[in-house]
Amino acid sequence: MESVKSTLSELLEAVKNDEDMFDLVQRCSLNCSEYILSVDQMAHAIEVARFRLDGEEYRETVTRLDRARRCAHDALMSSVNVVIRLGKMFNIPVVSQEFEAVLASNREKYYDFAKAVAS
Repeated sequence: MESVKSTLSELLEAVKNDEDMFDLVQRCSLNCSEYILSVDQMAHAIEVARFRLDGEEYRETVTRLDRARRCAHDALMSSVNVVIRLGKMFNIPVVSQEFEAVLASNREKYYDFAKAVAS
C-alpha cells in the first residue's frame, strides 16, 4: 500500500492524453482525501453533539453525519474500482491482487486505500 501514490502518478502519466481517464484518476485522489476528511469531521462532530444535543436531536445529527460519510464512502469505492480497472488496462497494478480481493469482500478496507493516497 505504501506505493499507491507513486502508482497513481504512474497511471496519471499513462492516461495523460485522454482527458476523461485523466479526470477519473484525479477524481479518485480527491475522493480519497474527501473521505478521510469526512470520517475525521464526523468523529469530531459526534463528540461535540454528544455534549450539546439531547435525545432525538442528537440521533438526527448522527444520522445526517453518517449519511454524508456513507455517500463519500460510496464515491470512494466507485473511484477506486474504476482506477483499479484503468490500471489493469495499462498494465499498472494499482493494488495487489490479494488486496483487490479483500476490497471486494470488505468495504472498510477502502479506508486503508484512501489513507495511503491522502497521507
